[in-house]
Amino acid sequence: MTTTTGTATGTVWVLRYSHRHGDDLLAFTSGELADAALVAICREWWESITGIWDDVPDSPEGMADEAIIEMYFDHQSDESYSIENLPIFGEPSDVTALVGKDGG
Repeated sequence: MTTTTGTATGTVWVLRYSHRHGDDLLAFTSGELADAALVAICREWWESITGIWDDVPDSPEGMADEAIIEMYFDHQSDESYSIENLPIFGEPSDVTALVGKDGG
């Protein structure tokens, strides 16, 4: 991919997890790692959706990752997520050249 900022030197997978306290943005080198992080978030907060709906098991153990994500976000109307594959432009040295070695 080429834009006015140059040619992409790679890609990054960005997970945006929106919840009542704001947005968490996490970057990963693969979509698989981003998916695994999202499943971990669902597992960590699973307790927040149990005991309310009859169709939610007490634990996500034994469920497929996709089913965990779907059930969690189907029952958390105030939370959402997105995963995007975005291009990386330039090298770390390019940033130094733009802002100077002292960062400003």
